[in-house]
Amino acid sequence: MTDRAFWYESVDTGTKYGRLSRLMRTTKSAIEDCLGVRPGETVTIVSDTEVSPLVYHGLAAAVLSAGGIPTIAIMEPLPHSSAEPPPAVAAAMRESDAFINACSRTITHTKARLEANINFKKRYLLMPAVTEDMLINGSSTADIKKVKEIASTVFKGLNGSKEVHITSDYGTDVTFSSEGRRPKQLLEAREPATMAVFPGGEMNICPVEGTANGTIVIDRFILDIGLLSEPVTWKVKNGKVYEITGGREADQLKNYLEKHGDENSLYIGEFSIGLNYEARSVGNNIEDKQVYGSVHIAIGSGVTNYPYYTAKYHSVTHIDGLMLKPTVLVDGKPLVENGEIIGAPRPLSKGHP
Repeated sequence: MTDRAFWYESVDTGTKYGRLSRLMRTTKSAIEDCLGVRPGETVTIVSDTEVSPLVYHGLAAAVLSAGGIPTIAIMEPLPHSSAEPPPAVAAAMRESDAFINACSRTITHTKARLEANINFKKRYLLMPAVTEDMLINGSSTADIKKVKEIASTVFKGLNGSKEVHITSDYGTDVTFSSEGRRPKQLLEAREPATMAVFPGGEMNICPVEGTANGTIVIDRFILDIGLLSEPVTWKVKNGKVYEITGGREADQLKNYLEKHGDENSLYIGEFSIGLNYEARSVGNNIEDKQVYGSVHIAIGSGVTNYPYYTAKYHSVTHIDGLMLKPTVLVDGKPLVENGEIIGAPRPLSKGHP
């Protein structure tokens, strides 16, 4: 990690001329199409002092435009992703009809989010590490109808499956059980107790606990570490990472887990496939994970798909690791082959790095 908090600081401190009007195109889509805000509904926008004010003001303006009542809750940046927000912020999340995570470090895998989203049945929109650039370029410019078509193909491939086998040219070779784990589509949060990601473009499950075995080689990005200069290898046995090797970033990850982790931080908690053909891999947690045909696997808190299943392990950490061009076999049949989703070819992109 660098001394600067985020890679995008130089992007979001550039010229602002015309940016708010451009941001409003996508914040309006997030509020109306994704979150489905209705007149009179209350929406809490949770953010912090490391996020551009144009982002949360743009979201608030979109809520007002939809007839909703926005509240912006600004806090100091959390010490790490998945750290609990202050009690006053957690209370605001519970008391709103919907809430938005526009924080520099995500609150998705916290007890506060679970309580508000699942126990209190509030709608939740996830957009952590959000930047002005991300709301103007890249994944936010994708045609959501095309993303939904890709999502439908991936859902059909995963739903009702029993085993997933992932390989890559970097050496990934891991299998786990997916039996009973309905895939979660993260494109809309219009009903009680639902959640979505914006900009959208991933589908996940929690591998059945205790079943993952093999080698996972993260070749592109790790949450709270950043873009990788060389791959980081996780050795997995019975659903838990028992060895982390690699270069400088592997050491950073081990130090991070030693400082912030707990007894559940090394369990495999998520498997997800990227669906967004405009997403870029630029070192941003929310956008990198949407990259079409990519896979990310997380250690720490498991993802839950309410009401279909609840993950067994909760942790104070949830660390995503991204592979750009994996191959995924589901019950022996290819669903992703070297970063291309079978049956859902990559749509023509507007072009990006």
